[in-house]
Amino acid sequence: MQAQNLVIFIWAAVTFTGYARQGSEHRVKLAVNPLDGQVYVWIPPGTFQMGCSPGDRGCQDMKPFVNEKPRHRVVISRGFWMGETEVTVQAYGKFAQATGRKGLEELVLAAPARFRDEGFPQGNDHPAAYVTWEDAAHYCEWAGGRLPTEAEWEYAARAGSTAARYGNLDDIAWYADNSGRSRLDSSELQDSKLRRQRLRDNRNDTHPVGKKAHNDFGLYDMLGNVSEYCSDWYGAKYYEVSDERDPVGPPSGRFRVIRGGEYGSRPLGVRASRRSYMLPNHRFKSIGFRCVLETIHNPLTGSQLSNKSN
Repeated sequence: MQAQNLVIFIWAAVTFTGYARQGSEHRVKLAVNPLDGQVYVWIPPGTFQMGCSPGDRGCQDMKPFVNEKPRHRVVISRGFWMGETEVTVQAYGKFAQATGRKGLEELVLAAPARFRDEGFPQGNDHPAAYVTWEDAAHYCEWAGGRLPTEAEWEYAARAGSTAARYGNLDDIAWYADNSGRSRLDSSELQDSKLRRQRLRDNRNDTHPVGKKAHNDFGLYDMLGNVSEYCSDWYGAKYYEVSDERDPVGPPSGRFRVIRGGEYGSRPLGVRASRRSYMLPNHRFKSIGFRCVLETIHNPLTGSQLSNKSN
């Protein structure tokens, strides 16, 4: 059978220690999407509290994060497949070749000069960056899916956790303090202009995906490395009127939601509830994405795969 007709299912019992609930054991269901070659993780349906986490002083005490309130109940009524990692440079290259769209090297040059870094990491296992929201949406459609809703994203990032983060920050994320050549204390860099220069001098950048600890669903880099596009239009007060069941965001807007924080974020910007936004036609090296799929067709079971290899 040709590779494009194969989907590989892998069942693994994974024991999480240290960065997740101590001693808990979970079965993680993985599948390889033959269209883009990315691994996807099954996210079961469920209910969670979305927004400012209990005990998180960042969103409880600081006005810039008031858009994370009120904390509210959300029902995710249908399970979905979500990219185990952010879409990689290699996967995006496959998409560009298959569709005739611009590759990442061209997208870097398409960015405004002040946002352009032609020498930033472009290894195949780095997250694809310099993509607009439209680029990301086109990729996910080509891969057989779509961008996640903001509610799906936070539900998947939390993976049952009610804390501000699903583990110790240095264990789970690349952010301003640990993504450069030398460790920084970004809390000392309050001036934004000074901080940006310090990060440039320290060569803070994206890192290969999947090198930090995963969350309880088995997802990597949900916090840090690059921020991630969601499908929703951004509404600062949307949580006040949000549907409880499968919310999809405001009907219109100017900005699209981005989530997760990135390699240049201070710790306050790398939290599960942190909300940000971007114009849908802008591109930066700090923004990437991952896709969700409703279904993956014609899966092979583990035994079928073993039989094919014998």
